[in-house]
Amino acid sequence: MTVQWRCYSEPWWQTQRERWREWVAAAELPLFCDTPWLDAVLRHYCPQLRLWVAFAGEQPLGALPLEAVRWHGFSAWRWLGAALHPDHLDLVAPLAHQERLWHSFLSDVVAHADVTLLFWEGVRSTSALLALPWPKTLVLWDRPPRRCPYIPLAGIPDIDALARNWRPKLRKELAYLHRRIVRDTPNATLRAVPADAIGDTLKQLAEWSTRQHGAASAWNDPRFVAFHHDLSHSLHASAQLGLYTFGEPGTPWAIAYGFHDQGTYRYYQPAFDTAFARFSPSKMLIAALLETGIAKGWREFDFLLGDEPYKFEWGPRVREEADWRVAKGWLGRVLVTWLTGWSR
Repeated sequence: MTVQWRCYSEPWWQTQRERWREWVAAAELPLFCDTPWLDAVLRHYCPQLRLWVAFAGEQPLGALPLEAVRWHGFSAWRWLGAALHPDHLDLVAPLAHQERLWHSFLSDVVAHADVTLLFWEGVRSTSALLALPWPKTLVLWDRPPRRCPYIPLAGIPDIDALARNWRPKLRKELAYLHRRIVRDTPNATLRAVPADAIGDTLKQLAEWSTRQHGAASAWNDPRFVAFHHDLSHSLHASAQLGLYTFGEPGTPWAIAYGFHDQGTYRYYQPAFDTAFARFSPSKMLIAALLETGIAKGWREFDFLLGDEPYKFEWGPRVREEADWRVAKGWLGRVLVTWLTGWSR
């Protein structure tokens, strides 16, 4: 086996797109590792996106997308898209090759002169990387695992069966809200956003998010906004966009920006209009999505990263994902200890 560093944008690699998509599907990797996401990252965040590629002869076996960055003046490699909060990340390769390729990658890191740190964030819990013995020259500095709540939907006959897992207070509140909405605004329902309304809907979501979260909202960043406008149209073309509104025709109360991904709905970014807070639109939005998911045969509703209290009202299960930085050699160890204060 040999390894090469390639650029994602180079013509040769663009001929491998179908192979890449096959790897993602075979390993059940999320769309955060797939070509539409990588294409948008390339255009808006990292025009020199690099790939570590393993070959058997001339046949590629798998690849790892990385961004070369400077951190406090030191060289580092960051897993693709860390600034965009993707979850469940792993090396893009068939499962049969992953352990071998991870071994090879770590050996390459040790031998590579131009890197002091690695940023690994959102490593999925089933990754072969988590069980590997680490070379002595690499020091793993970990933060607490990140929690990713999710709700299995496979085999659930209807929303009433699912509701048995919800907190009693939530069940009672939703029943009251449903009666009130049926009485006062009977046309309020969940609607998928058509292609010609994607831009306006994302603009509305950004406005609500900024109003609710202020400067902390990622939607204040024009590059983040452009990335998602670009990505959403690409995903709509492949039937992977999960952009929904809940409310009356022409007057949405809440918006869910998510992704349809191999039978799973990734609940990426919600927002709601505070003018309709009396209807608890964010709760009605999630309930409507779950009911739709059961009817359409979704396998899972994935809340993605974060242990916000509202997620646990719905009786989810929880995955834990690794969130690491890896320092190489004594210099990397001193650097991480000094600048972060993390403990091993």
